[in-house]
Order: sequence, then structure tokens, then C-alpha cells
Amino acid sequence: MRPSTLRLSKRRARISRGQASFLLGVGLMLVAVGSLRWDFRTRATEEASMEVAVPADEPGDTLSGVVRRAETLSEALARSGIEPYTAHEIFSALRGILDFRRCQPGDQFMVVLDTDGVVDYFEYRTGPMVSYVVEPSPEGLRGYRCQAPVARRLALAAGTLEESLYLAMLEHGHSPEFVSKFADIFAWDIDFYTESRDGDRFIALYEELFSEGRCIGYGDIICARYWGREDHYAFRYVDPEGHADYYDENGRSLRKAFLRSPLSYSRISSFYSRSRFHPILRYYRPHHGIDYAAPVGSPVSAIGDGVVEFAGWNGGYGKFVRVRHANDYRSGYGHLSQIAAGVRAGGRVAQGEVIGYVGSTGLSTGPHLHFEMKYKGRFVDPLKVNLPAANPVRPEFMGNFVVHRDSLMAIISGDVETRTARLPAGSSYTDEG
Repeated sequence: MRPSTLRLSKRRARISRGQASFLLGVGLMLVAVGSLRWDFRTRATEEASMEVAVPADEPGDTLSGVVRRAETLSEALARSGIEPYTAHEIFSALRGILDFRRCQPGDQFMVVLDTDGVVDYFEYRTGPMVSYVVEPSPEGLRGYRCQAPVARRLALAAGTLEESLYLAMLEHGHSPEFVSKFADIFAWDIDFYTESRDGDRFIALYEELFSEGRCIGYGDIICARYWGREDHYAFRYVDPEGHADYYDENGRSLRKAFLRSPLSYSRISSFYSRSRFHPILRYYRPHHGIDYAAPVGSPVSAIGDGVVEFAGWNGGYGKFVRVRHANDYRSGYGHLSQIAAGVRAGGRVAQGEVIGYVGSTGLSTGPHLHFEMKYKGRFVDPLKVNLPAANPVRPEFMGNFVVHRDSLMAIISGDVETRTARLPAGSSYTDEG
């Protein structure tokens, strides 16, 4: 028998199968010989029958918990009373399925143990839709990823600014996540911190996500309109080849070909220079890039769609990734602590996709990202590049796009009653204007 992995301080007393069978036999024998009074015979038979009905595999215990801040899953399991042997079995069953380094504070787990303290069921939830399960199988414990079914429902949100877009949306019940989604769509054309004014209006047709009958978040914004000094439209369009992007009413992409920075939260510690004193080599030489100071492990994103030309160790750059983009642009990312899984030479990456993590490999005095760009084979200053627009709707798909655009334009135009009537069946509508 495998060693018990958990001892309960208070365990319910049980009668074993052998004892139960013996009592049942005694009861039946006494009934046959008629040597006891009827009330005793009835009581003995009922007790024996009740014990036999108890399933042998009834759970011995159920434990649950939540991962705390600055705590690993292993530490959380130990804190909840799960012994190392059990934790090891759970980790082994989920190896290659769940990246335990990505466990976040607030993630929930539950383990069910049988009467011998052996894992009968384990579930780890990383959110309302995704969980990781471990269950017994003929070959031992088996782990798998479970995706809850998600229903999508269209809804409209509209409002008028009094102070800012952020406050206007929050006052009408939308989350910061929704504000960010909306602002990101127009980020290249509108600076909502400096250009928005009282009286500006917005409207968006978006997806609400439902799981098990409750709303769990937002899906895509299907189309949006913001009108202040100018009228701005955005239409999410997926072409027949599966490429999705946001376009204006004329089919022009709303995003640029490149992100301004490969890091979300950082500061520039060293600028592009033709002559910079190298802190390690101790002499002046060109610095054809920008250094972003950031903590080790900070995710580094590809600034644009492209093909990976190189991913590996590159001398003084340490762990390095180079991406070839359209129109003869290239971007490089150096001193990485780790290159993201799946990023290898010849593979494609998308704008915003994580390709590595900040580190201090190669000739480096501390954690930072070295970021550089080339245009037609020559280094350029990333901060001074005139960023080209992303590709518009392809000519062969324009007819399809126009039909799609016009159907959405009808929904976000007109008064409340008209917009409500034009929503697809089963959709909801909220107007905060």
C-alpha cells in the first residue's frame, strides 16, 4: 500500500468490510435460530446493513486554498496541510501541462484524498474559465487542462465625457480592462490624456463573456466610435484568411506597424549614441540601440509582426532574438534572461507577442533590455523612426469589408431605439449617454 500522505486529527470511526460482513452473518444466524428477542434482531440487522452500504472509496478529506502573494504553489499546498509526497505526485501529473512558474496570487486549488490519504482528485483554477485537473487512471495519476465553455453576448456601451474617458466609463459600470481595450484601439490617433474634452462622446459594440451563467469578462470590441474634435471609427475585421485587425471606415489599419517600446513598464537607462563609454569594456564605441532598465523576468514583446531570424546566444548580447519585419526593418532584443518557449529561427511572431524576458546575460552590468532597430541594413534610432502604418485591408477583400462595415455602422449610428432594434437577436443593450 502506498504511504499515507495526510493524517487527519479527527477521523470518523468506520467499521471495515470484514467486520461489517461478520456482523451481518451473526445477525442472520441469530434470526435463523430465533434465540433473541425481535427488537434486538431488528436493531442488529439494521446496523449491519447500514455499515455495508458505506462505499469503500468515500473521500477521507477535502482541502482547499488560495495562492498568496510572493508564494509558490508548492508553499501554498504545504501551508494547507498537503505533504510533500502528495505535492510531488500532483506536480508530476501536471508536468508539461501547467507552468508552475506562472502561478499567480489568487489562484485557487482543491485536493480530495481517499481514506488512505491518496489523491482522488485535484483541481487548480487560474481563472473563471481555465482549470487544471489531476485524477487517478489505470496508469497512475493523470493531469489535463480543462476549458470551461464560454458564451458570448453582444452589448452596447455609450456615454459622454465630463472629466475623462476613464472616469466616464467607470461611472457607468465598466472596468479598467474595458477602458484599456477601448483606448488601445485608438491609441495611435488619439491621446486620451491630453486631447479628450468634456462633451466628447463614445460608443462601442462589444462582447460579454459568460460561463456557467455569470459574466466573467469582456471579449473583443467589435466596433467603436469616438467623436470630439474629429470623428473616429474603428471596425474589427477578420479577412477570409483569418487575419484580424482594427480599421477605419476606409479600410486603413488603426495601428502602426511597430510598437513604440517592447516593454510596458520601464525607463530608458541609455540612449542611442554614436559614441558611448562602455561600462565594461572601458572605451568609447557606438551604442546602436536603447537600453531599458527593468526587473529580471519582465516580459519583452515583439514590436511588430515578423519572422525570427536568430534566437540564441550572441556574444556580448547574451541571449538574443532578432526579428525581420516587412519593408526591410529588423529589430533586436539582447541580454535576455530567457527566450520565450516556441521562439526559434524561422518561426513567426505577432506584434505584442512575448518573445523573451529581461535579464543580464552577456556584457551587462545589471538587468536591462538592449533594443535596437535596423532599416535597410543600417542601424537607426528607435525613438526617431517614422513608424509606418500597418497594412490596410487587402484590395481583394475590400468588398467584403464594406458589407461588414456598413452592417456595424448601422448599429452604432442613430438614436437609442434604432440602435436597440438593430442589435442581433439575443444581444443586450446598455446606454449610459
